Amino acid sequence: MLGLAISGAVLIGLEHRVHSKDSKARGRDWIKYAVYLGYLSVLLGARYLGWWPAVILIATVVAAASYELRRLWPHHSMRWLGVSTLVLVGLAHLLLMRGPEGRALWSGAVLFVAVSDSFAQLIGKLVGHHQLCPRLSPGKTVEGLIGGLAAALGLAIAAPFLLPGLSLTGALVLAGMSSIAAVVGDLSFSWIKRRFGLKDFADWIPEHGGILDRVDSLVLGAPVFYWGWHFLDASPTGI
Repeated sequence: MLGLAISGAVLIGLEHRVHSKDSKARGRDWIKYAVYLGYLSVLLGARYLGWWPAVILIATVVAAASYELRRLWPHHSMRWLGVSTLVLVGLAHLLLMRGPEGRALWSGAVLFVAVSDSFAQLIGKLVGHHQLCPRLSPGKTVEGLIGGLAAALGLAIAAPFLLPGLSLTGALVLAGMSSIAAVVGDLSFSWIKRRFGLKDFADWIPEHGGILDRVDSLVLGAPVFYWGWHFLDASPTGI
């Protein structure tokens, strides 16, 4: 977390210098980053308090996300219930990470998605020129995608304890899988927003939007991380 906080702050500072933002825009960026770090601290801290605090947190997040979807589709119960179920199934994979390795795996799933998300955005703002998917998410760039992937691979090398039982090769493969899954998850929910002309699902979180705007990458990232780790850890090739 400290490394993420410092490196992210450095990139934000560089972006402000390169693009000469006014004080109001700079202030919004710092507020957004502080809120993001707070969100990560809560998500990581809940599991370190125990499994039941983590259950309560995930249940609260899913309930809030479901409420946001119900507001979007008030007259289509099957639609919002279906997407809510996908959110529940995706995030519930975090709760499957139990046993002696549970806390490390929970932290790994959260942090690999987080560094992919945050560095993709920060590097995209700093040096991004080529839009990745302009119709769904105009702010995403190819440079940001590469930066987020590189950050995830760097985390796999720097913090192998987040991936217990995996070799370096396996850790890098899982980091890459989780990073790509985070992007796909984000774009999937961006498709829903663009279809209804929304910038954010809600305005509950300062400079971030709603709960779904914050956990969309994790909805797919957590299952990919969980099953990827199980497959690679059990792989007879020793990946």
